[in-house]
Amino acid sequence: MTMLAVAPVLTTFRADRGDAVPERPNRHAVAHTLDRRQYSEPNALQAVLLAVSGGDPEPTANGHSPQACTVVARHSGGAST
Repeated sequence: MTMLAVAPVLTTFRADRGDAVPERPNRHAVAHTLDRRQYSEPNALQAVLLAVSGGDPEPTANGHSPQACTVVARHSGGAST
């Protein structure tokens, strides 16, 4: 299951060969281009989740993953300007 999320990030991208910048996160596109399609909120969230994921560790005796991570969306509640 982990590779399903990681595979698009690792696909080959070559700006020097005229490859189109992918919509999904891609490490090569981030390193070699400056494009809004790469620097988006959904891509940033996916990159953070991949960075903090520890794969599929064995659960502890109580059944919980030792590297569990909870992401909580927060809203300031204030008016935006």
